[in-house]
Amino acid sequence: MTAFEDQAIFPSAELFLIKQFMKREGFQPKHWLLGTGLKEEHIENPETLVSLRQFDIIYHNIFRITKRPDVALALGSSLNLSRWGVLSVAMICAKTLGSALEIGNRFRSIVRSRFNLTPVFKKDFTEIVISREDGMSFPLSPSFSHELLITSMQTMIRSLVKSKDVVKEVHLAYAPPAHHEHYQNYFDCPYYFNREKSMLVVSNDIMTKPLPTGNPITGQQAIATCEPLR
Repeated sequence: MTAFEDQAIFPSAELFLIKQFMKREGFQPKHWLLGTGLKEEHIENPETLVSLRQFDIIYHNIFRITKRPDVALALGSSLNLSRWGVLSVAMICAKTLGSALEIGNRFRSIVRSRFNLTPVFKKDFTEIVISREDGMSFPLSPSFSHELLITSMQTMIRSLVKSKDVVKEVHLAYAPPAHHEHYQNYFDCPYYFNREKSMLVVSNDIMTKPLPTGNPITGQQAIATCEPLR
């Protein structure tokens, strides 16, 4: 692990969502916090900061104790936009989905993403190309990290535009995992393995439609709060 991965600099809002998910799975915090140095009281403390290494240990624990091959898909689907703290406010208040995603990508150091999200604009749709951040490793496997990212992004986009039908296609730059049949339970659109690049394909009508929660004043206030955290 690098020194960066051991720095406790990330907001802990996601811990609350993981606690809810794991409670539904039948596990207490002590089970999935094992080895992190964190305790249940840290989950309820808004001042708690978590390191990348601690999150990796948590993901390892979740995979190990749930014994669910599709657990990354399920967990990602349960991680709503509130996981990113005040950055969530900036994204909710953006003018359009495209603007919200640009804000999230600009502050990706806050969301500890292992991925770069690069929009490629076409005539009728936008390809959100997913590539690994240089120097970043995956906590379990490429498929686990992709599943967690893509399902959480789908949940986030749905909450922003207030619609379920938001992704046209999902492209994945890896071979079908052993549990690939589970994917049909999480995606209402076509998905393809063994592609050159991983990406989400989103209609430009969705990308450019004004968000119902857009508010430039509150958005600027939230961005100003996020700036020192970059």
